[in-house]
Parts: sequence; C-alpha cells; structure tokens
Amino acid sequence: MAQEPSNDKDLRPSLNGVSGRGIDGRFLKGNRAGRGCPMAKKVNQLRVALVNAVTVKDIRRIARKLIDAALAGDLKSIEVLFDRIFGKPLEADVLDQLNHLEERMEELKR
Repeated sequence: MAQEPSNDKDLRPSLNGVSGRGIDGRFLKGNRAGRGCPMAKKVNQLRVALVNAVTVKDIRRIARKLIDAALAGDLKSIEVLFDRIFGKPLEADVLDQLNHLEERMEELKR
C-alpha cells in the first residue's frame, strides 16, 4: 500500500528539482516523463490537413445533411445538432450543486 504524505510539505514540488519538477510543479527541461503526448505532433498535422481540405461549401453541405436528417426524425442527428447549437446538457448533479450554491449565496447576502 502507498504511504500517505506526512505533511503538506510532501505535497509541494521539489524546490531543487530533485523530483524533476520546477517550483511551479511543471516538469523541468530534460525530464523524460515530461515529454508530453507522443502523438501530439502527428494529431496536429492531421488536423491541419483536414482543415485545409474542407471548404466552407463542404461544411454547409454537411450541415444541410445533418439538418435534413434531424428533420426526418433521426434522433442521433437531432442530438448532434442540438449539442452543437445549445451545448451538451448539464448533468443533474451539477444542476443540484449549482442550485445549492445559489441558495448559499443568497443566505450570505442576508
């Protein structure tokens, strides 16, 4: 079983870089664990290629097909369309937490 940190000092990054992190907690230059995502460069290249390949006309045609499918009653198309326009619905517990915070703020104002 992992040992619990003995105090708050153990939770802070090493100030001398022994942990491979700087005072801000970020990996220091040369730390093998801090190289980032090995696929990030490739994914970025693919995104650039896709953005360069798609035209405004393509996007309009795709959007029209999505709208037509939604109007025809395709539930997945309706869901995608609404999520893109209105954003994904919040989870019920997030709404409950928001209501609780709003009530608490009103109490504090009194």
